[in-house]
Amino acid sequence: MTTEPRVKDIMRDDFGSILPGATVHEAVEKLYVPDKNRDETGVLETQSLIVVDEDGNLEGLVTMFDILRTVVPPYLREAEHLTGISWEGLFEDAVHQAENRVVKDIMTPWRDVLTVAPDDRVMKVLELIVSEHVLRLPVCEERRVVGVVRLRDVFHEVGREMLRLKRSRE
Repeated sequence: MTTEPRVKDIMRDDFGSILPGATVHEAVEKLYVPDKNRDETGVLETQSLIVVDEDGNLEGLVTMFDILRTVVPPYLREAEHLTGISWEGLFEDAVHQAENRVVKDIMTPWRDVLTVAPDDRVMKVLELIVSEHVLRLPVCEERRVVGVVRLRDVFHEVGREMLRLKRSRE
């Protein structure tokens, strides 16, 4: 029997982060990387950024969804129907209005962010990912972010264990 894996065994210490005072435009720059196979189309490196202060303490999480929600004008979110809306130029105007907003104003605050500790068992992460539908979790010691564990890291560990078990039975 092998030792049950811990978060510290599968976490990554290279994770996307941003300061709370950064603009939405800066967040988009960190999330959007050029696709070498296309001219202006970008590919996603990660779907969220961990918001940290200057000391690396967790302040929150900003996701692609948070950014997209910021682009939608409030009057569209509150409209029961969209009759009479002039769509011409709306997209560009809304994007430009959103880009100078501050990350702190659109992020999920740290108290509402699910986190794990380096010594937590991988099974805890697996349960959180499945039950809460999250793609990655900040790994914290107290509030200091020391890494991130992603859905693909957990999936890799599950696959590795399945293959190990199959080989041990043969």
